[in-house]
Amino acid sequence: MKKIFIGIDPGIKQIGFSTLINESESCFFYKSGTFIIDKEEKKRYLLIYDFFKKYFFDLQQEFKFEKIFLCVESQFVFKNPKSAFILISVKTIFLLLGEKFGFEILELAPKLVKKNFSGYGNSSKELVQLLLMKNFSLKNFSSFDESDSMAIAFSA
Repeated sequence: MKKIFIGIDPGIKQIGFSTLINESESCFFYKSGTFIIDKEEKKRYLLIYDFFKKYFFDLQQEFKFEKIFLCVESQFVFKNPKSAFILISVKTIFLLLGEKFGFEILELAPKLVKKNFSGYGNSSKELVQLLLMKNFSLKNFSSFDESDSMAIAFSA
């Protein structure tokens, strides 16, 4: 039986997302990208909700009989209260959608993700990205958020 892992790296300006398929002890790349949020957008939460509702629906249709895991970072570093509120609100959208679609939700600490993937909890984003490109035979990523989301999915 396949297991589907959706990795989400929530952010204020952009959100990285990746989907990996785990089958018979092997992990395969399925899809990834970066959802960019216009900071002037007044309906940012609705746009995020609508985009990922469709993405999750499409995955659920594609993998009807497979177990799907939604993997999200569990903690963030907050520099100011306004940013913290926005980031928590964005994360809440994913938790809500995960429950709505019946996905198993896994929250992973950033240092644990890096340690699980690279062997070192303080690895640079560049190193993690390089290792992902090598392991999955990828040429590039659109952002560090995209590669972080893949590391999150892989670490679960």
